[in-house]
Amino acid sequence: MTPQFFYTDKYNTWDYVTILLYLLWTMIIYIRPERMGNMGGWIASYTIGTHLFLYLLNYKSLRKFNVWIVWIGFSLVHIYFYQDFGANTEFKRPNGSVTNGLQFTWVALILFQLLRLISIKTQDADLVAPAGPSRFDLWDNRRTNFIDYSLFAIYMVVMTVLDVVLGNN
Repeated sequence: MTPQFFYTDKYNTWDYVTILLYLLWTMIIYIRPERMGNMGGWIASYTIGTHLFLYLLNYKSLRKFNVWIVWIGFSLVHIYFYQDFGANTEFKRPNGSVTNGLQFTWVALILFQLLRLISIKTQDADLVAPAGPSRFDLWDNRRTNFIDYSLFAIYMVVMTVLDVVLGNN
């Protein structure tokens, strides 16, 4: 049976935990940066970590439109952070600012949905994250294949180009 592309469902425990922990992490970074020590390192980890987390661990939740909308809300907060933190010299590096990737979280979310659509159309199965040695994905217990790895590679290349190359110009 072909997976449904857009659907809403009740938030499960994973959705609540990830959204609330991410909200807390976001608030700490914004409200109490002086307690973070190397703030530039934290912002870089926050940005890149978010883009990896969304695909690798949160892919099942992002299939739900209502959860995806919450993450779009976070991406709007990221754009605000990018604007607010952009002038801070603490975040400047020789090749740009560590905050640049914050402006691309919305792209990661749209790209994820596009890759989902490709997965559904090409293999009649929803997008999953590549598995480790077991070759079965984390949430659906489906054996991953060449298409799954290829879609992940596309995501990683696009996000790397945006975060590292274009984000630093």
